[in-house]
Amino acid sequence: MSERYLKKIEILERELEYINSHEITGEVTERAALYSLQIGIESGMDIIAMKIKELGLVVEDDYTNIEKLIQGNVIALKEGERLKEFNGIRNAVVHKYNNLEMAIIKEALERIAEFAEVIFKIAE
Repeated sequence: MSERYLKKIEILERELEYINSHEITGEVTERAALYSLQIGIESGMDIIAMKIKELGLVVEDDYTNIEKLIQGNVIALKEGERLKEFNGIRNAVVHKYNNLEMAIIKEALERIAEFAEVIFKIAE
């Protein structure tokens, strides 16, 4: 595994650790959790783009890149759908769509390890 992959994995692991070790107890911890969620998912999307390039394909938007990994049998359809779901959550956090439904965000925070599992598989 290249150093570039390792750096991105390190970022994702750091954000996972933060998410798993802190409870949302107010506005400050909520903002910190949202930031960690955003950065963790962005790191994963970077790893996906790196894999696309490594496969000799053209890097495009995140959703198209995920589709390419599914079509290339790098990941299963179910794994790809999970990645798309988390990318959508990241987009909602970044752009504050619909003033963010915190129930959805909290569920994503609880399930972030599922996202990371697929990303680690891609980085292998």
